Amino acid sequence: MKFFVKIGIVLCFAITFSFNVVAQNPCADFLKLRKTSDGFRASSMSKSGRCFSGKSYKFLFPILPGNIYRITFYASAAFNREIHFRIIEPTTGKVFVDANGDSDPNDPNKPGALGEMEEDGKFIHTYYEFEPQSATTLQVVIDVKKSDTSRPIEGCIGIFLQEKPAPPSDWD
Repeated sequence: MKFFVKIGIVLCFAITFSFNVVAQNPCADFLKLRKTSDGFRASSMSKSGRCFSGKSYKFLFPILPGNIYRITFYASAAFNREIHFRIIEPTTGKVFVDANGDSDPNDPNKPGALGEMEEDGKFIHTYYEFEPQSATTLQVVIDVKKSDTSRPIEGCIGIFLQEKPAPPSDWD
């Protein structure tokens, strides 16, 4: 009988602990329903997290030659697309992507990082692709605009990274 009581206590603790972990990170499943496309597979380096207005977030990810990488940004509607995204090579400072969440008002044909673009007659979420020639590390910098209210806005931001092998080159 003591055995079943101990098992019951352990199960109650485990269930309570798992609910607390999920409650502490409401953005843990933010990217869960995202689908890969065009032969890409989801990378384990994809990240999502709880973010606040007026804050800046940085994320490093290594990229290797022989692969093509696709990165897509997602954010909670609470931020109203007022987010600035940059992808930088930190050792040289070279900027690969510098985009606002919404489309550029000076160039309506340039979709924002959180927008949609037309591809093959259908609208898809904006993405950025990289095919590195050598191994390096890229840094994603996310700046969330300060809230107009005294209370910060809270929401989820996700970086969905996909990868696939690059086609063989004639130069090899």
